[in-house]
Amino acid sequence: MKCSKCGAPLESGMRFCSRCGQPVKTETKAKPQTRKQRTAAKPVKRRPAAGRIKVTLVIVVLILIAGGVGAAALLFQNHQYESAIDVGNRNLDQKAYTAAQTSFREAVKMNSRRVEGYEGLAAAALAKGQTETADKYLAQAKSHEDTNYGKALRAKSAAAQNKDSDAKTLLTQVAIAANIDRRTAIAGGQAAQKIGELQLGEKIVNHGIKAASDKRDLKRLYRELIDLYISEGRSNSTVSKLIDKAAQATGDADMLKLKKTLLVSRPSFASDPGSYDIGFKLTVKAGRKTDTLYYTTDGKAPTKKSTLYTKAIELPPGTTTIRVVAYNASGRKGTVLNGVYTVSALPAPKAQDWQDTKIQDMDGISFSWNAVDNADGYEVEITKTKDDDTEAVRPANWNDQTTSVAVYVNDSGCTVKGKVRAYVKIGGKRYYSDWSNEVSRDL
Repeated sequence: MKCSKCGAPLESGMRFCSRCGQPVKTETKAKPQTRKQRTAAKPVKRRPAAGRIKVTLVIVVLILIAGGVGAAALLFQNHQYESAIDVGNRNLDQKAYTAAQTSFREAVKMNSRRVEGYEGLAAAALAKGQTETADKYLAQAKSHEDTNYGKALRAKSAAAQNKDSDAKTLLTQVAIAANIDRRTAIAGGQAAQKIGELQLGEKIVNHGIKAASDKRDLKRLYRELIDLYISEGRSNSTVSKLIDKAAQATGDADMLKLKKTLLVSRPSFASDPGSYDIGFKLTVKAGRKTDTLYYTTDGKAPTKKSTLYTKAIELPPGTTTIRVVAYNASGRKGTVLNGVYTVSALPAPKAQDWQDTKIQDMDGISFSWNAVDNADGYEVEITKTKDDDTEAVRPANWNDQTTSVAVYVNDSGCTVKGKVRAYVKIGGKRYYSDWSNEVSRDL
């Protein structure tokens, strides 16, 4: 045995090298292995890792499939819901309200938590005049979400029930909304028009126009705005400019045809308001030959139930306020034309003294008067007084178209008096002048 460092021989039992002092490494003798130890150990059987991975993958795949099926079913249901809403809205646009209600009911069955189906049912009910039914659907919609469309529809229902204050409150809320779709804007505009809040309606519809991108929606919105302009009594030039703007925005030149069907030319008086002599007849000129004119003479606003203008209006003595309105071929009403006319009364006739005359070879007396221009006839009043007893006497030759009358002289000691007044007939009514001077004859 040698030192591992210097190579010097080492004796048994030495712990350090005598030459270099290197510690001596002792060698341990290996014990002889038993037969059992010499026998190779049997390997432990373990489950392959690949098998566990396969099981895990199967489970994961099944979970993904189940989730995918659920998601696909949800997507399909949403697609079916949206399709039902789209069909319902198209039916609304085509005024097929019953068909629209069927589609919206199907949508509600698919998803009762969304508001579109309820709002669509309410819109169809309102179009059919069923306000109570519409209110029920709108209450259901509001319980899920209070949308701008729902507010506009509630305003429309309130307006139809003459609840103007409620309608205005809702419309004011809609008017300040950031984005308003076409249906909301039109429903709001119609409600505003019904309660006479035309400027509020214009504001709502203009919001809808700003937000709209579809040209078909723009066309409907501009039509609603044009209606509001006309209802507000905007001038023809203002409405005409709006129609030009609508045609440009929608790219539809056919909208320019609305000028012929929507604009109502204002009528005019052939004679300016003022004072005129008895017999004056007022001629009214229509803006277009196809316009129909109606008028009143009592100061009330004219409608289609007023007197139809067919010829010059003969005005009675005194002051008359004439109001005329035109309706065009499409039935739209124009602005009212007003005029105040004063017509002088018929002048009173001047009676002449009684004169002796013969009535069928019998003695009589008569008096005459001057003819009055424009008079349709005359009315006389003759009395006979005797012993403080006065009675009316009817002329023997009475004719209200003549300018003289006669009475029999069959009494004495009495006084006969006579007077006359002229009249003109206008609208089946007589308008009289003052009485003439009274002429008297003692018999």
